[in-house]
This record gives sequence, structure tokens and C-alpha cells, in this order.
Amino acid sequence: MSDDIKRSPRFEDLKRRYEKNWCRKDQLRRFVELEALTPEEYEIITGEPFETGEDDETA
Repeated sequence: MSDDIKRSPRFEDLKRRYEKNWCRKDQLRRFVELEALTPEEYEIITGEPFETGEDDETA
């Protein structure tokens, strides 16, 4: 990842938490809804497109 890319302040923390299974996809979606994470960052973290309205509680 290039240092030129501006990420949300919580991006690295949430990415690390997701990788350790400390954070679920539904929780990441909530961070997007709260504008603490962008949809693009959600996709980087999960490897899946951001979609609203899903009830998936498993990582």
C-alpha cells in the first residue's frame, strides 16, 4: 500500500481486527454506515464488494 493513499483513521485497526477474527463483516458494514470506513476500504479488508442490508454475522 502506498503512503500517498489517504485512509480512514480506523482503517488499519479494523483491518487488523478483521484478520484476527475480532471483527465481523456486519460490524465493518456498520462502520461504513457511520462513515468511519469507506465502502472501498470495506472491500479491501474483506475482499468482497460492499453491499447494504445483509444479515451475515460470520466472518
